[in-house]
Amino acid sequence: MGEYLLQFGKYQRKSFKWLLENDVGYTIYLMKKVDEEERAGTFNPQGHSKDSLLSFLDYARSFREIQDLRNYLISRKPTEPVASEGDNIVGFGRRAKNGVPAV
Repeated sequence: MGEYLLQFGKYQRKSFKWLLENDVGYTIYLMKKVDEEERAGTFNPQGHSKDSLLSFLDYARSFREIQDLRNYLISRKPTEPVASEGDNIVGFGRRAKNGVPAV
């Protein structure tokens, strides 16, 4: 199955295996996007490219490393947004105690 060619997206005509070896972040993005659309009830599984997408996602999910990475990313707590550059304080090195903003 790894030699099947993608029929969608920016890596169209690349193999399933190639995508997993070269851009696992895109794979995780695709999984997240399909999950969001399914939860919202907006995912339409019809069409040749959707068949390719779903086949690829099934293939990707068959790898324990992909599942582990996905579970890790889901479990992470979101980081606090930084209000401004001035909120970034150096927390290490010789200037750590001075409260010097990061540049």
